[in-house]
Formats: sequence, C-alpha cells, structure tokens
Amino acid sequence: MKLFKKSSSLIIKRRLFLIMLDFKDISKYLLFFGIAFVIGSVLEFITFYILMNISLHFESKTILLGDIIFTLGIIEFSKMICWIVLMIINLIYLLLGVLFIGLRLKKTMNNLVLAKYIIILGIFELVTSFTQLEYIVVIANTNITVGGISSTFNEIVLNPLISPYLMVACWIFYYAITGTYLFFGLFITAGAINWSNKISRNEN
Repeated sequence: MKLFKKSSSLIIKRRLFLIMLDFKDISKYLLFFGIAFVIGSVLEFITFYILMNISLHFESKTILLGDIIFTLGIIEFSKMICWIVLMIINLIYLLLGVLFIGLRLKKTMNNLVLAKYIIILGIFELVTSFTQLEYIVVIANTNITVGGISSTFNEIVLNPLISPYLMVACWIFYYAITGTYLFFGLFITAGAINWSNKISRNEN
C-alpha cells in the first residue's frame, strides 16, 4: 500500500514537473511573439509613413502617394478606407504583442486556462492576418489615373519610371510581414492546442 502511494505521488510530481517545464517553454514563446508583434507593428508604422511621403512621377507631374490617397480625390473613397483599415490592423498587432507579453507575466494563471487564451489569440491573429492580406490585394488592384496614365497601384509600384525602388521595397515588406504573421498565427494556434491536450492528459 505504501509502495502504491509512493509511486502515485511520484507520478503526480513528475506530471506537475512536466507541466512546469512546458510553461517555461511556452513563456519563452509568449515573450518572443509579444516582442515580434510590437516590433512588426512599429516597422509597419514606419513603412506606412515612408510610403505616404514617396514622390511618384507621372509625365510632368510629381505627386506624393499620400496626396493621391487622401487629399486629391484621385482614388475611390472605399479604396482610401482600405489604407485606414491597414493602420487599424497594425494597431491590433501592437495590442496583440502587449497581450502576449502580459500573458507571459501571468505566472499564477492556471495552465489550461492560459492555453485556451493563447488558442483564442492565435485564431484571432490568423483572422487578422488573412484580413490584412485581403486588403493589401484590394489596394494592389486599385485603379489610379493621373496625367492621362491609368494603371493599378501594383503596376505603378513596379514601374521604375513612376516610382522609386524604395517604394518597391516598402510594398514587398507589407507582403512579407503579412506572410510572417500568418505563419505566427498557425504556429501559435497549433502549439497552444497541443499544449492544452497535453495538460488535459496529465490531469486525467
């Protein structure tokens, strides 16, 4: 009987130890993703500011991209809203970064509850990433007509006679960071589901 109690106690301690080890690993990931989202959102703000201040050359006209989008009425109002939505999504990423860092500091939270919070945040981040990608595609296909030249935004970006190489780099950055966010969302959600299943098995 004593041997049985001792072995049961050892099994419980072992399971608790494994859960604590998992939490240490998870806390590292939470800190990494939190910092990554904060840095990514700051870089997106900088990229947006640079884009709005890039000069585009249409024959004899030189116009800032920010003026084309917000002040001259060249593009449709709905397409202008797309740029505003991109900035709102960027704020969401900043908030997600703060939340991940906050969860990392919540050492007293139940591990299963923490795993469920991470799953919810991961799914929300996935939806946000897909939404951002959709708006980027809509913006890329926006028709812009200036000085007799009518092209989509994507064609203007890739035309070296109209836009500088800095604009190409900024636009590629938007695609790259959105793809990175999508990968993060998949990794976070799958990892949190796996961790919650492991906790449930250990508790049972």
